[in-house]
Amino acid sequence: MRYSDAVRDLEFKPIKLSPARPGNRFTKKRFTNISFSKTDIIGIEFKKCEFADCLFIGTSFIDCEFHDCVFKGCNPYKIKFRGTYIDPSYFAGMLSPVDHSNIGVWLFQQLLKNSAECRQPSFSQNALYYFHKWKRYQLDYEYKEGELSRFQYYKRWLPSLLYDHLAGYGLRLWPLARLTIALLVERS
Repeated sequence: MRYSDAVRDLEFKPIKLSPARPGNRFTKKRFTNISFSKTDIIGIEFKKCEFADCLFIGTSFIDCEFHDCVFKGCNPYKIKFRGTYIDPSYFAGMLSPVDHSNIGVWLFQQLLKNSAECRQPSFSQNALYYFHKWKRYQLDYEYKEGELSRFQYYKRWLPSLLYDHLAGYGLRLWPLARLTIALLVERS
């Protein structure tokens, strides 16, 4: 990593990745097709790094920092965060709602738990928003699998969709402002 800005096609085998300073700071590095599965990544600071097609299956990030990072096509199945500074919006478009709804629910639940424990209110708000959104995607999966009747599905899915689009689950300013303006214009 000292001599290259890109690392690709590797499987990281040790169960712990915790380099000493200054080796614990990665800036403008690109990680492509790297497996960090079942690894505890501890005390690393990532700045302007990109993770593409990486496996984070069962990975734990402990006391790490992520600043202006990008995640594309990664698999965060059963990932965990503890004491980590990370914006949940980095993961917003990474997973397919059709194919990975259960992973998305887990991911944003973990990010919500981490940001709440770290007292990062704006990150908690983002994580909660995406958690609600992915819970709605999970309803689609449960309905297709026959776990929900059509009535049960629409009873839960429609209010979630409306709450998201009309008020951003009470967590987003623009949908709430749009709804307020529409109601004021309607009243006039």
